[in-house]
Amino acid sequence: MWLRLYTDPAPAGATLVCCPHAGGAASFFAPWRGLVPADWRLAAVTYPGRENRWGEPPAASLADMARAVAAEIEAAGWSGPVVVFGHSMGAVVAYEVTLALARAGRDVRLVVSGIGPGGSGRAFTARVTDDPATGQRLADELLAVDPDSAAALADPELRAYALGVLSSDLDLLNAHDLSGVVLPGVPVLALGGADDPEAGADALAGWAALTTGPFAQHVFPGGHFYLRAAAADVVRVTLGTVPFVTPGLSS
Repeated sequence: MWLRLYTDPAPAGATLVCCPHAGGAASFFAPWRGLVPADWRLAAVTYPGRENRWGEPPAASLADMARAVAAEIEAAGWSGPVVVFGHSMGAVVAYEVTLALARAGRDVRLVVSGIGPGGSGRAFTARVTDDPATGQRLADELLAVDPDSAAALADPELRAYALGVLSSDLDLLNAHDLSGVVLPGVPVLALGGADDPEAGADALAGWAALTTGPFAQHVFPGGHFYLRAAAADVVRVTLGTVPFVTPGLSS
């Protein structure tokens, strides 16, 4: 199962599907269950190799992963609109999921966060290898963008796990070529942190070229993981921004 369900309203309710960052897990979005309205369903994508999918090998590609997530959303039988949210690497996954859902005729919106359409894991130069120095370099780079990872990195077992998962995800991201297909009439919202050097206003604006639908962007205070401190505002903007109200549709 790719989706972990955190809330489950009436079958016709709208759905927010969240795709985590590289090295992240579905539980990153668990705190959002108290922030979405009662008539919204909250689900998060569980990548292989973590949480309830511990021990599974990584996906063959981000494209395969996105197709599997879209297929599971379709199979769930949720009839209401779907908002697909993705942060960092998750934004790339979210775009590909949205593309698959749009091609299937679904009422879908896309929210991308912390990365532009040309972005990748190249902001991280290191990977886990047999040389301990490369793992240390990756740990240092992770701490630079996510100081909250310090506790996990201080524990030898958690450190090995966290860096291994992150390294695997970054390899998938770097091997992925964004489809680049313009989404037909799909509303797109791009979010970022004001102090995130990898996702400035110009980078976020690049998503506008990938839809014929309405586009907006919103910048919050903070760095790459601005959405931790601003979770309530991020959810409010994600679900209530003007681009998600289009003729004939309700927000």
